[in-house]
Amino acid sequence: MLQAALAPMDQPTAAKASALPQPVRVRLTAIPVNATAGVERARAASAPHLAGIEREFQAIQHRRQPPRVALAQLRALAGQVSDIVAPHLACAKGCSHCCHLHVSVTEAEAQLIGWEIRRKPRKVKKPTVGPTNYGYHMPCTFLDADGRCSIHQHRPLVCRLLLNVDVDELLCQLIPDALVPMPRYDTHDFQVVLAKLLFDDQVADIRDWFPTR
Repeated sequence: MLQAALAPMDQPTAAKASALPQPVRVRLTAIPVNATAGVERARAASAPHLAGIEREFQAIQHRRQPPRVALAQLRALAGQVSDIVAPHLACAKGCSHCCHLHVSVTEAEAQLIGWEIRRKPRKVKKPTVGPTNYGYHMPCTFLDADGRCSIHQHRPLVCRLLLNVDVDELLCQLIPDALVPMPRYDTHDFQVVLAKLLFDDQVADIRDWFPTR
């Protein structure tokens, strides 16, 4: 667990790849080299912390405690991992492409975030924001005018775990009707634990839980 690695990536079909902007097509050919270097940077940054993080990760799974307490601890640990490796990767303050993606949040996490920011999430009967209708026209509720997360300290687990191991933000840019593979730090183990903790919880986009006022 937490051995710095490249997460599996979706690959564009030949037809879709040919329609991508030329700089993106060039960068896709460089992913193996750039991603390997990014993973090595993450590994070097996280090495002094891995043993302690691993112990806490295992403890979260085996302590006898309510799922929402475990969720809070898992989020804190994910934030710690992000704080350690993100400065050595492509993610940077002011880069907000991922703040226009679909942001999946469970009801338990929405309630936890709401408690932290002193704003009650609304009830969601049927999600209206999904993986097919996000984009630059639909920023996250909490993205401010300067392109920064206004609740960064309390951001969702999925946001803490999206870490770009490329050299810059080029492959993070959203291209209409195209799925561009972005090399990511592998945090799959966190998602597995979250699914076990809240396997039957309602899931919706953060914009559904916290609509723009």
